[in-house]
Amino acid sequence: TVRGEGGIGKTYLCERLARLATDKGIHVARSSLTVETGIGFISEFLWLLLPSELRHEMKSLGDVAMTEDFLNCVLSRMPNALNDGACRAIAQLLLTERYPVENIEPTMQTIARLLVNTTKPLLFIASNCQRIAEAPAHALRVLLAALEQEGWGNVRVILEYRDTEESIGYSWCAIMQWLNRTIGHRCHEIVVGPLEKVKLIQSLKEVMVSSDINEATTLIVEKAGGNPLYLSNLFRALSENRLLNTVAGTRTIVGQKFSLASLPAVRDFVTTLGDHVETLLCDRISFWHERTLTGARSGAIAIGLNAI
Repeated sequence: TVRGEGGIGKTYLCERLARLATDKGIHVARSSLTVETGIGFISEFLWLLLPSELRHEMKSLGDVAMTEDFLNCVLSRMPNALNDGACRAIAQLLLTERYPVENIEPTMQTIARLLVNTTKPLLFIASNCQRIAEAPAHALRVLLAALEQEGWGNVRVILEYRDTEESIGYSWCAIMQWLNRTIGHRCHEIVVGPLEKVKLIQSLKEVMVSSDINEATTLIVEKAGGNPLYLSNLFRALSENRLLNTVAGTRTIVGQKFSLASLPAVRDFVTTLGDHVETLLCDRISFWHERTLTGARSGAIAIGLNAI
């Protein structure tokens, strides 16, 4: 599992892990388990079983290439070929993504056996797990239990979630309790923490110009709390409110330098902002809404909303 607060860098870490795994020949699939996600996310597991060239070709062609007979032919010729009935069942799942919600255990057992017996190393990354709904949570738990029963083989799973108390839903709490109770010996936890304060202050000093540079950078870093997403949006908010402006002719190898307004003005503004990424984004949206009402040009509004 990979956990941490919102905007702390969990998704970026998972993206890097995915790239590194792909470079090493591991077949990677990803899915986001939001509240709208059904149990069709399991199809991403099944896609991994197909040869990579065929998988990319079929996904690009869509339904044109996705015929039941063709999938049956592919599945039946795999090293871990199932019987005809199982091949047809798996092919139908790939075609329709209609999974049996009530009695899903036999289907998950078949899928787990197929995944474990393949000779390819497989990695499945699920993000935003804290928002998972009840039906996909049950399907995920059943599939993990089936993989445990089959011995996992070359299959690895990364579950990424936000660990703040207000973000975690009941279904994810139940999964975490189940994981710790049943297969805790297989689980490894990565906690993504805030960036180091000293390094952040030094980085800001390289791109900012201010008569109160030490106080200004400390104020900004302490407000961001080491959260990179909050820090980037705080920079945008300062720029939108003309408290941060580009300095002409100061572009360096690091990038453009910025001049900061007076420290009291920056401090007054920063204290009005929320302490979380979500509240900061809401503050920025409100700012652009007010700009719209006061007659700002639509092009500027579009750029601002795109930045958010």
